Order: sequence, then structure tokens, then C-alpha cells
Amino acid sequence: MISLGLNDRGDIYLDDAGNLSITSDLPAVMQACKTAILAQRGEMIYAMDEGVPTKALVWESYRPAQFEAAVRHEILKVPGVVSILKFSVTRDGDALNYTATIETTYGNGALNGRL
Repeated sequence: MISLGLNDRGDIYLDDAGNLSITSDLPAVMQACKTAILAQRGEMIYAMDEGVPTKALVWESYRPAQFEAAVRHEILKVPGVVSILKFSVTRDGDALNYTATIETTYGNGALNGRL
């Protein structure tokens, strides 16, 4: 898998040589998984029924099991993902923290995120 590289803010960027950053293999799959988690249902004008319904499952009423199921569904659609070995979610005030261990065709990777 090959993808444009994203920085910590989710923006494309130039590498040290001044070229558009490219990522591949495990880092590219993990980046795609993180992006899949961040994609909110209803925000993509050409795919309104795609994405994680975070608003309904976290902010309107806290339903962590349903949120986990939705995230797992989206991650498993990412090319190169084999399975999700571990997933946990906690809410800390106005923030949601998640961790995931994902098995890919390139090896295992970990995600730690905050929404």
C-alpha cells in the first residue's frame, strides 16, 4: 500500500528533500486506519452513510460498545487490514481516548488516539 504522508494534524506535507511525503506498507495502513476512525458519518458529501457515527454514539449518549463495533467495521474495510487484535475506548470529560492493535498484511501496528 502507498499513500500520501500525513503529519500529526492530518495534513499532507513536504519531506526533508522538499518532495510530497509518501508512506507505504505498515505506516500507510495504520494511517488509513486512523483516518477511517476520524471520518464522521454524514460529513462526506458523496458518502453520507459512511464513517463512524461518533456524534450519536459518544457525544449525544455514551455507548462505547456500539462505538467500538462501528470503528471495527470501518477499520476492517481498510486495504491491508487482517484483523483487530485489541480495541479499547475510554471517555475523559470532553475527550474520547482509544487504543487499537491491528494485524495487517505488513505486520502488527498500534494506534492511540483522542477525539
